[in-house]
Amino acid sequence: MPYFQEPSVSSYKYHGYNETNDPVNLNMCQRISKSTHNYYPDNTGIPSIVFHGCDASWNYPKVEDRDKDFYIISKLRTSPDVPQQKGLDDGK
Repeated sequence: MPYFQEPSVSSYKYHGYNETNDPVNLNMCQRISKSTHNYYPDNTGIPSIVFHGCDASWNYPKVEDRDKDFYIISKLRTSPDVPQQKGLDDGK
């Protein structure tokens, strides 16, 4: 059964482009991890959440926004009301 989650930041501007964060079906994701999204030659990048197994990512202007969404998703994925999935990676 699909379980879609929307990001707190639906659109952002990075490297001169307006981009969007689309809702993700959490039941299709095998693992979720914190990351940094980079465009060459920008070596700094912006905070992101990568959804492994469903080919999606959410990018954020601030680390605080990313960490807040990661926390919400981690609670959802361990909630008895949501079909259980595995694989949270609090890496970066």
